[in-house]
Amino acid sequence: MPKQERRRDYSLQWNKNTTVLLSIATLLLMICLVICSVHVYRVLNTYRNFVDSSIVGQTGLDAELVTSNLSSNINVIRSMAEQLQQNENYEMDEASIYKLLLGVRNKSNLDRVVLMLKDGTTYSSERYSTMSGLEDLIPLASTDGSVVVAKTYFDFGDGMASYCIMLPVIHKGIIQGYLFGLSSTMDLLAGTETDSYSQIARSYVINEKGTIMAVSNSDVMFVLQNDDFYTDVLKDLSAEEDRDMMEESLRKSFATDHASYLTFKAKNDDWKLFYAPIEGQKGWTYINVVKESAVDALLLEIKVESYIAVFAVILLMLTLTFIVSRFVMSEQREMLKLAFEDSLTQAPNERYFLTHAAKLLKDYPDIAYRVISFDIQNFRYLNESYGHMKADDLLRIIVKQAEKEFSVRETYARIGADRFVALLVDDGRTNERIMHMEERIAKAASEEMINYPIKMKCGFYEVTDRKENIAAMIDKANLARKSVPSQGKELIAVYEDSLMEETRRREFIESKMEMALIAGEFVPYLQPKWDMKNDHIIAAEALVRWKQGNGELIPPNDFISIFETNGFIEKIDFYMLEEICKYLRKMLDEGREVYPISVNQSRYLLHDPSYTMNVQQVLLKYKIPKSLIELELTETVFFQERERMIEVMEELKRMNMDLSIDDFGSGFSSLNLLRDMPFDVLKIDRGFLNETNASETGKFILKKIVEMADGLGVRVICEGVETREQAEMLMEIGCNYAQGYLYSRPIAMEEFIEKYNTIVS
Repeated sequence: MPKQERRRDYSLQWNKNTTVLLSIATLLLMICLVICSVHVYRVLNTYRNFVDSSIVGQTGLDAELVTSNLSSNINVIRSMAEQLQQNENYEMDEASIYKLLLGVRNKSNLDRVVLMLKDGTTYSSERYSTMSGLEDLIPLASTDGSVVVAKTYFDFGDGMASYCIMLPVIHKGIIQGYLFGLSSTMDLLAGTETDSYSQIARSYVINEKGTIMAVSNSDVMFVLQNDDFYTDVLKDLSAEEDRDMMEESLRKSFATDHASYLTFKAKNDDWKLFYAPIEGQKGWTYINVVKESAVDALLLEIKVESYIAVFAVILLMLTLTFIVSRFVMSEQREMLKLAFEDSLTQAPNERYFLTHAAKLLKDYPDIAYRVISFDIQNFRYLNESYGHMKADDLLRIIVKQAEKEFSVRETYARIGADRFVALLVDDGRTNERIMHMEERIAKAASEEMINYPIKMKCGFYEVTDRKENIAAMIDKANLARKSVPSQGKELIAVYEDSLMEETRRREFIESKMEMALIAGEFVPYLQPKWDMKNDHIIAAEALVRWKQGNGELIPPNDFISIFETNGFIEKIDFYMLEEICKYLRKMLDEGREVYPISVNQSRYLLHDPSYTMNVQQVLLKYKIPKSLIELELTETVFFQERERMIEVMEELKRMNMDLSIDDFGSGFSSLNLLRDMPFDVLKIDRGFLNETNASETGKFILKKIVEMADGLGVRVICEGVETREQAEMLMEIGCNYAQGYLYSRPIAMEEFIEKYNTIVS
């Protein structure tokens, strides 16, 4: 698949994730907006309640101020009345009366003080002014000497209504006259218009009947059009019954002895009436009438500030969201690379393959597909021989060639190490495509100085059920790949159901092998090597057996191939070497007859750079003479990794180790092997022996091999000797050493010790 195609898929995934991110950000923004709006509402509501409470408190203070203003004037009038009552005959000259009246006026807030005797004679603090209409108030005067405050309409030149404080002057129980204190009604409200709410409130002072004694912020001149408070305030209510109900409610509220407020709805606005009683005047009430819209106007500045703050927060949130989204999207791109790309080769990884393969199977229902699992044969050897950097270079070459090989309707991924998986169009050319890809990889590798035979082990799974889990398809292709023999010529296999049973068997073995090694369940069996000419034992070969805790033996054929595949054979081979060294040390310490023991060494061990040193350490640890240990290597190792094997064998020979080639003749044996390899023993494979029995040509070839080996100083041992005829034929051609069931099967070490390791006298 071209890179741009994969990036487009990454972009699609990115867009989906970004949509989710932006959706979450939008949701959070909406939540923030709601929280801010609720907060603003609560702030405004709290401030509105604060305003209401403040006006209630201010109304109480204003009522106290009105009470103080009125009480002060009443006390002055009362004081003057007491002075007049002390003069029994009222024999004061006119100048003295005027002086007294003027003094009273100056001591009070009254605009005018008037004395009217019972004969109608009138004296005023304004000496030359005329007064008329006072006699109309006389019927309101009390007869017990108490003060009466009444509203009147004298014009003092300012066009305002006035109020009158009227007190009868009584001497010996007889009313001698009346004392009047007159002032503008606005004087009652003196000092109340300095508070912060005076600009939005209309203030009233009313008596118990509802008569407006004073009103502020009024355009009413001299004569009020609505002298009755309830008529003035409730005129905007639409229905008569509403006004009656409201008036009743107001009268009940005003009858209380504390400051409070109530609300009612008019035609065009809501109204609030803040009220407080005026002490000393029964039924008098001080009232502030405020329109709701006026309070809203007070709150406008706070509203604007609050909404500006909300807007600033939202803008900040949007900016932050934008910055975070840009950062997250950048990080997400990197995360997608980590999630869907292999960090070493930048190839798609398994997670990407699972997603994209399912998409391709869905998008192209009419195309036949195969899932292929492949790796590089013996990649581990290349890794150890050339180093990790060169091995990584080879992996990148594979990815580069895969990019060219696979079409946009196909996909692939690196699963791990040198393992790859691909979804291929099944066009009947799969094998040819694999070969072509091998050639291109090998050519590119040689250009990077990697001169290593590139062979791909492949396992195929035919996609029949497109609803099947992609991971299951990969597993089946892997099973097919693992079924390919490590040393086979055919490196391609197709999945079959029978492989599943083999997999279960392998999984069973692999699940127990580590614990079995720790528990010592792998035990060495020894098979004698025989001198046929003299008919006695000369050596033995150590063969591993798996003896389970219950005593049952697992045959080598059931686990050796698995261990060779998964690399566990390295541990087994070295474990066997150490066990044999322990055994030999024990025999030497007990003074028994000992024989050289050959121990198989897998090709995996020989790739370990520290292999020869490890062998040396084991021999030194148990103080084993090197002549008692023989290391066996299979013939096929030398054809696959000739140079490395020669190098290792030369190192071992420098350590004076005895070496043997096992299974000679099982593969493509070469005379160069006899020439180049520094070995001591040549073991003829049993298959070669069987063919020799049936062919004179084979017998001739075997004879020449024995002669050449003898000429090179190499001892020849033939494996699988089971009949006397085979033994006689071998001795006839000059091969005197054999190993096989004719002389002994592999036997447990205890039996071998009892039978062959006799105590030296």
